[in-house]
Amino acid sequence: AYYDLVNLRLPDHEGSIAGAITLICSQNRERFGDRNVAGAPFFQSWASASSQYQSLAGVGQHHQMLQEPWLKQNIALVHELMLAKH
Repeated sequence: AYYDLVNLRLPDHEGSIAGAITLICSQNRERFGDRNVAGAPFFQSWASASSQYQSLAGVGQHHQMLQEPWLKQNIALVHELMLAKH
């Protein structure tokens, strides 16, 4: 249902934000590579949303990233990002 909402029902969005976007990717990110969001390939849609885009490799499959034992490692990535911004 979420995939249908994002990919089929939301209107196309244009423009970008004046801020950084960091995408923490799952270990199965290749499964999302052929999906389109707002008319653009999934990861390109994030990259074009900001001139300050980066992606980092998270751990676990997409549906596992917020579960143990992967949660602690992914939280550490977010924590590092937050500390780097200050």
